[in-house]
Amino acid sequence: MSYVFFNGKILTMDETNSQVESVFVKENKIAYCGSKRLNPGFLDPNSIKIDLKGKLLLPGFVDTHTHFYELAKRKIMIDLSECNSVSEIEIVLEKFSKQKHPDLNWIGGSGWDLNIYPDSQKLDKTLLDKYFPEVPVSIESKDFHSKLCNSKALEKANITSETKNPKNGRIGRFASGEPNGFTYEQAWNLIDQVIPPLKKKLQKKIVKDTISEMYRFGLIGVHSMENSDKFSLYKELINDGTIFRFYWHFPSDDLDLMIKKGIHSYKSGDEFLKYCGMKIFMDGSLGSKTAYMFNSYPNDSENYGFSAMNENELFDLISFAYKHNITTTIHAIGDRCNSLVVNAYHRHYQTTKTDMPYRIEHLQSIRLEDIDKIPPNVYCGLQPVHIKGDVPNIEKIWKNNLGKVYAFKTLSEKNIKFGFGSDAPVETINPFEGIYSALERKYQNNPENESWTPEEKLDIYQILKAYTIDAAYGSQSHNIRGSIEKNKLADLIIIDDFTEAENEKWLDNHSYLTMINGEIVFSEL
Repeated sequence: MSYVFFNGKILTMDETNSQVESVFVKENKIAYCGSKRLNPGFLDPNSIKIDLKGKLLLPGFVDTHTHFYELAKRKIMIDLSECNSVSEIEIVLEKFSKQKHPDLNWIGGSGWDLNIYPDSQKLDKTLLDKYFPEVPVSIESKDFHSKLCNSKALEKANITSETKNPKNGRIGRFASGEPNGFTYEQAWNLIDQVIPPLKKKLQKKIVKDTISEMYRFGLIGVHSMENSDKFSLYKELINDGTIFRFYWHFPSDDLDLMIKKGIHSYKSGDEFLKYCGMKIFMDGSLGSKTAYMFNSYPNDSENYGFSAMNENELFDLISFAYKHNITTTIHAIGDRCNSLVVNAYHRHYQTTKTDMPYRIEHLQSIRLEDIDKIPPNVYCGLQPVHIKGDVPNIEKIWKNNLGKVYAFKTLSEKNIKFGFGSDAPVETINPFEGIYSALERKYQNNPENESWTPEEKLDIYQILKAYTIDAAYGSQSHNIRGSIEKNKLADLIIIDDFTEAENEKWLDNHSYLTMINGEIVFSEL
């Protein structure tokens, strides 16, 4: 098939030819972009002419950090993300318990946040036991760094008052020493290892349905931070004809397997399913007060968060993986953690001068002196949509923070390459919410609220780059897609365009047409 796009605003994201009058797509690639008068597509009687009618044509968006399968599971599991109190949680639990779930022999869920509940003391395993006395239940916190389990789930995992805390993890307990249902950080593995997988048919259905929803958001692909069984699931869907792009960052536990398979980061696979870096969790999160900080948390003088390893251990792991053509994708939230990661990357770069790409995920708090040490081969996966929910926690929990938080403008001025994503389902995967967050930096994305640290705002062109061509850098795909240039893959979306005075309208934006690899997968034109 061939298509001609014309009569609108066309941003190519190619800085040498940033705006053109028309585009010609032939098969799966851009065949022409330039003036309407010289577009050969108009001479092709078989090409489909698409009048943009003043709308904006862009390269398709890619989310640079997701847990996509966890997002898909929300279709069949308990969702507490909209609850603002334990009382509201109880309503959701009661409603779910009255529904029939024949395909579930273990009930999962996510979305609770103790930091915002006025009645947070009411939340523990006894509430879950009230509605689910016979079936195991485990519900992830909003930040996915803790779980709340009922007694049946604890029983299945053999977690008792005698169970010791694992390394870099903690089991929540009542004063008596009895587990209260909470597992923190690496203690969640005690639960995860006994949760039975969903039936494959159900897994494929919920993922395929979720992919279909992504098209309207203008998303043509995602970076997935998940286990190997999810990679296999996505591979099956792609082989079955599903059109979507997955960039997989595999867990560090799979390093030996990847070496044995001869995997080469960013070179193994293709643009529908590519192997990227090895994911390493170096610290926790802001909401769980486990992000690794230089200064202790307020009212908790012994708590600095945690680090999974020291700098030398991290450097050794980076170096070992590098010898086998594998790079790293490192979760780092706190200022001390980011300092440690940057130091390890800096040492490695000074030793190797490699141009192999390395990543830092989140980079929520970082000191200026550490930004200056970030090597040129380091790419940052950032999530502006977190700002809308994090502002109160940042001001409350990170009073003693030494770093700049969500320092997008500073990173841009320092020429640090980054792309935007969501961390879904921790936050909404809707990129237009992320666009508005980066534009305005307002709590709850409420236009009526004041902008928080407005000096770190970006303009709309910088933001769109972070979802398109700069997102493509995050998978080393920038030479074959991510911008509208001749011979690049035809991944395109059509959306509304707004002036700076209309920023709030980005919140309600969506794609009217989404094209992946030259095929229209969604259209409302």
